[in-house]
Amino acid sequence: MMKFIAKLILIIIFIPVFLLLILAVNFRLQFLSASFWQSNFNTNNIYAKLSSSISKDLESQTVAEGGRVSDVKPLTDIVTPENLKDVIGKNIVNVLNYANGKSPDLLVYIPVSKIPKSLLSKSITGLKEQMKLSDLVKQFNVEGVSLAQIQAASRFGIIAWMLLIVTLLFLALLFYCIYLLVSPGKQLVAPGLAFILSGITIYLFSRIGNAVQTSLANDLSSSQSLGNSIVRIIVPSIIRGFLSVWTLSAIIATILGIILLFFKKNAR
Repeated sequence: MMKFIAKLILIIIFIPVFLLLILAVNFRLQFLSASFWQSNFNTNNIYAKLSSSISKDLESQTVAEGGRVSDVKPLTDIVTPENLKDVIGKNIVNVLNYANGKSPDLLVYIPVSKIPKSLLSKSITGLKEQMKLSDLVKQFNVEGVSLAQIQAASRFGIIAWMLLIVTLLFLALLFYCIYLLVSPGKQLVAPGLAFILSGITIYLFSRIGNAVQTSLANDLSSSQSLGNSIVRIIVPSIIRGFLSVWTLSAIIATILGIILLFFKKNAR
């Protein structure tokens, strides 16, 4: 009876730890990976969608204020998919290089050479294409962003690796403890159930996540706000990218659990 209770407790603990491991994978191997963002944006045609949304917003605002569409042509000519990919892509790399400890400074890429001089005010003519965020904050007297906050971002990478490793080791320890509680010669039902239940739980969470991203996209689809339009374009695709790992993990965990049910612990 005591063994059964111990196995039940360990299985219950195993499930949230497995979920935490998947979150750690999302954070370390996706959120902090430039290749994930680049692949996701390219696959989902994000740059073209952003270009269209921003251009339409600029034009509609100009017309609403009594102007003509041609008045904002210099601006709409800048926000092309190619230019957006250049700006967003390079800044993603800059931010993640800093977060992962590959760069000593958080750099901001500003495509000064691609902006018509007529659109650059005299106050920002001294901008360089690559500038430290701390220098930009000082130059424009931006409030609410401190040097300590910028430096804190440089530790994200190491924290993510530590979380992933610790969670993986703890999960392995839990599995080993569950395995030890299986009587010699008995089938690995408890370890198998730990993976099967984890797989089912992860799958249910992935379905909830899909419902959330669909609801988010629908809720923001009628909004005329540029900010909401950008969120509607970017966030659902990122959520789907994260959830693809959840779905794959659910399948692997469930299959592994079923396989374990057919094995027996070696008799001593």
